[in-house]
Amino acid sequence: MSSKKEVLKPTISNICSKAKVSCLLDLNHIYQCNKHLNFINKRYNKERFVGLIVKLKSTNATILMFKSGSLILMGVKDINSLFLTCDHIKQELLYIGYSNPSISTLKITNICGSMNLNRRIDLERIAACFPISSSYEMEIFPGLKITRNNIKWTVHWNGKIFSTGFKSMNHINKEFKKMQNFLLDFQK
Repeated sequence: MSSKKEVLKPTISNICSKAKVSCLLDLNHIYQCNKHLNFINKRYNKERFVGLIVKLKSTNATILMFKSGSLILMGVKDINSLFLTCDHIKQELLYIGYSNPSISTLKITNICGSMNLNRRIDLERIAACFPISSSYEMEIFPGLKITRNNIKWTVHWNGKIFSTGFKSMNHINKEFKKMQNFLLDFQK
């Protein structure tokens, strides 16, 4: 069981980011090429969606590729996997004939995380103390939704908390620590 002095680390469930490849991409060529090293589950139907959707075998990342060279990367669970995904995209583009592609402007757009406090939390008491910034309707949804420091949280009675919208690992660690301290004041 966690105590007030023990600081738990959040579990990262998803990191979303965007990046730019140094060249224009021929999405038809990438989609139709069968000599891929790491790309699996390619999907491309430009009548439905203008981007090529690719799953990367090595890091389990999903990549949206656009003709302009813009990339959206999602599904990685740590920063190292994010950089590894970028390296594998460069290797893949080299392998299928692009000359010297580079990836620039890698920027994290969203980090999702969760934490388990292993303590029962009194959600009704939190909702009563913070009626403006929280919402708890057990008949509709079994968790409390609360906004603290402009961050939206979902808190469950068993101590599991979830949030999204962080831009850095430092930010997510700092805010989850604050939320942990706040919730431990409302344990049953």
